[in-house]
Amino acid sequence: MHVGRIEIDPNGRIILHAVSAPGAAMPQRENSWDDLLR
Repeated sequence: MHVGRIEIDPNGRIILHAVSAPGAAMPQRENSWDDLLR
C-alpha cells in the first residue's frame, strides 16, 4: 500500500489514505495545523 496522506483526529483515530500508484497525489485539503507547523 502506498500512503498518500495520514490524518490523526483529536480523539486519537488514525486514518491512512492510500493512493493507487506510487507518485499519485491525493487532493490537498486545507488544514488549520499547516499554518502552525510551518
